Amino acid sequence: MKDFFVSYNAKDRAWAEWIAWQLEEAGFSVVIQAWDFVGNWVVRMDAAMRDTTRTIAVLSQDYLAALYTQTEWANAFLLDPTGTKDLLIPVRVRPAQLAGVFAQIVYVDFVDVPETTAIESLLKRVRGERGKPARPPNFPGAATPDLHRVSPSVKPPYPAQDEDTKRLRRVREILADWRGRYGARVEELRQAGKKARAWNDAVPTNRDEEMISTIEFAAAVAADLRSIPLSELEFATDYGLSVHPTVFWWQALDSVRATEEYHGRGGFAARASLDAELGLPTDEVPGRYEFEMMARVLESAEALARFNIDKLPRGFVEEVKLAPLENARAYRSLVLVRKNDDPALHLIAVDDKPVSLGSLAARTLPLDALCARRQVDGSIDVVAADSQHAYRWPGSSSHPTLQYPLHDTALTAAFISTTSEPAVAMVKGDGTVDVLGVEGTISTIWRAPTKTRFREAAIWVDQLEAGQWRAIAATDRHGLVSASPDGSDKQRSSETLWDDWRGSGSDRPRWHDLMSVTIDSLDGFPCVLVGRQAHMGEGLHFLDPKSLAPLRAPFFVPGFVGSTRLVAGRWLVAFFLQRGTEVVPRIAVWDLLVDSAEPIGRWFERRADIHRPIIVSATTSAFEVLFVQRPFDSDTRHRLCRFRWPAGTIDVLEIESELRIFPVDVTGGRK
Repeated sequence: MKDFFVSYNAKDRAWAEWIAWQLEEAGFSVVIQAWDFVGNWVVRMDAAMRDTTRTIAVLSQDYLAALYTQTEWANAFLLDPTGTKDLLIPVRVRPAQLAGVFAQIVYVDFVDVPETTAIESLLKRVRGERGKPARPPNFPGAATPDLHRVSPSVKPPYPAQDEDTKRLRRVREILADWRGRYGARVEELRQAGKKARAWNDAVPTNRDEEMISTIEFAAAVAADLRSIPLSELEFATDYGLSVHPTVFWWQALDSVRATEEYHGRGGFAARASLDAELGLPTDEVPGRYEFEMMARVLESAEALARFNIDKLPRGFVEEVKLAPLENARAYRSLVLVRKNDDPALHLIAVDDKPVSLGSLAARTLPLDALCARRQVDGSIDVVAADSQHAYRWPGSSSHPTLQYPLHDTALTAAFISTTSEPAVAMVKGDGTVDVLGVEGTISTIWRAPTKTRFREAAIWVDQLEAGQWRAIAATDRHGLVSASPDGSDKQRSSETLWDDWRGSGSDRPRWHDLMSVTIDSLDGFPCVLVGRQAHMGEGLHFLDPKSLAPLRAPFFVPGFVGSTRLVAGRWLVAFFLQRGTEVVPRIAVWDLLVDSAEPIGRWFERRADIHRPIIVSATTSAFEVLFVQRPFDSDTRHRLCRFRWPAGTIDVLEIESELRIFPVDVTGGRK
């Protein structure tokens, strides 16, 4: 008998797997559909309910509304209707209206609690321990601690050091096992991989003994790769582990197995006999695709055998000396800059010449700032993300004091209040909108329809109505969604946005996939500027963020457009990328008060791309823009530049091999 059967709705699979993992790490045996069910689902479900002692019910509104979940927990309830044996343990993972049986049973609550508390409460319940917490409660009369003054040495609710140590122990076991198998065969893996690559580049005309041996070796390696928990190593690719994604997805492993069955020694004799019988050639060889997959498997196996786990993190970066962030109250224009391979973000004032005000970092992965704001006291509050986590640095801290696990790409974030401890909303590529809590919690408050992904997003915060905000996102089907926490959602399909285009400059553009979404104002109204690239330009819509209704006629900007911005509610500024060897102006400005398709000026003729423009100051008569220039001449280093309008001047402020810049809101949310 297994200890636990985890019952869940498909929408709560991530929670169910997290619970199952924690239970097995604590020494319990678990049956869960995501890991254990193959073949006939109904038969496996019946066996799971009969062959497990207790049931974990992962509670959410979706779970309660589903019909099939009732049979999964009903058996445990019938065996223990009074709850004395605790055979049915509800775990609430999302807010839900409990009624009937679940209204009578004390549940474990994961809603709005940090991970450490969730683990503690789960294990205490399943072990039958008293619910006394491991740490003393806070004194109720004490003032709420000021998170903006947390010491940089304080670890976030998801302690990076503990988290990494636990993961590293498991990775060490897996890689040690792999080295035991292939540590002495690294050169054999390398040579076989080189052969597969060479055959991929120039496919042989005949199959010979060397090829068959290599195919068989690749198939044996693929079988061994299948026998290890590859998914637990995928995170290490961010730290230099060279395993191809198709190996993690088993696509390459399946291909190599099929190739061996068809072309290898085991299937060769039977295949050759059949081919001879049918009068077909008996020396058929694999194609480029099969050789490519063989090379990926062999090269990945070699990478696993050579990988040094010292490259993996053990908590937040310690070796990077971070300059503490200075008080930024005196400066008018602030940006965060990522330079070259430096894992840190650097705060720079750019009122005149660049002034360094300090730096911040998390792990050794490169960071992208999602939102940053200067508080009234001059401290800086930053939310940024790498490929694995989102982090928050409040009160000018150089190290994060809050950490949030990411299960998909973070597209954007925004502070959604003007309080001293503002809440943060975040939009992710999987179509979810989350609110990041000040204790490290994540609450998903909106989810896109199934299989809908977001490509670009922005967040509009209403400056006239406290607490009102909306996430506006471009979908993978070229539509637009305006999602609100209050449920008043709006959508525009691709058909209403692009298929009946009537913009100036073209009647029926040949649209590309790339879309952009930015928030600004137009004639004082909040405005969502939505762009989509076309064959010879970019089409733009000016929409109200609440209704997605047009605020003015659409506009078409001709040329190889990189990005567009609305400035001071009046100016439309376009920044262009390099096309071929052309030398044309890279910046153009339109006055939207004038009904004309022609810009009022063009500037900056150079063979270069312009990236990530940031408006640092703007009035109806002048503005300044910071951007990164990537030249296409003998010196390809990136330049941090400032463009002043109407003067049309360009100043180079800094030069690095690579630069990325991110805006800092200097208004403190009060515009």
